[in-house]
Amino acid sequence: MCYYITGIISKKSNLRYINMVGKVFGMEFRPCKNRFVSAQLEADELYIWKYTDLCDCGTALGKESQSRMTRRIHLEPGEAPQETRSEKIDKLQLEDWLNFLEIILVEKKLSGKFGLMLHFYQGRVSDEKVRILRREDVKATEKQLSSMEEDILYVYSA
Repeated sequence: MCYYITGIISKKSNLRYINMVGKVFGMEFRPCKNRFVSAQLEADELYIWKYTDLCDCGTALGKESQSRMTRRIHLEPGEAPQETRSEKIDKLQLEDWLNFLEIILVEKKLSGKFGLMLHFYQGRVSDEKVRILRREDVKATEKQLSSMEEDILYVYSA
């Protein structure tokens, strides 16, 4: 039972190129054969997942909307809040995602769209009956990425 990051690209997109860029940011994407999700996509879209040896629990994506990961900061009266190590790591992760998206979206090799979705899986990524609640066309910002909600497909366009 873990979080995994999945998404979409156009079937015409160059996944090899996306992964060349992704490698710079420690990301790799692979096609995901989940018939339940694929049935909810447009005909020209390919379902992908961000490959990882482990899971994406602890990702900065959707951190603000994940109640299980809410942090409390206890401060003494008059003490200024300081950024925690976890917050610094989250900020670096979000910067990596923003830089990655910026690079791939300006290249024509992508064919114009890239989508991301966060889901808490109870089983295997390829078998789970994930229902996409809705699609949102969005501009990638630190705030948008950190406030992603589960099961919403966020589509970024050039």
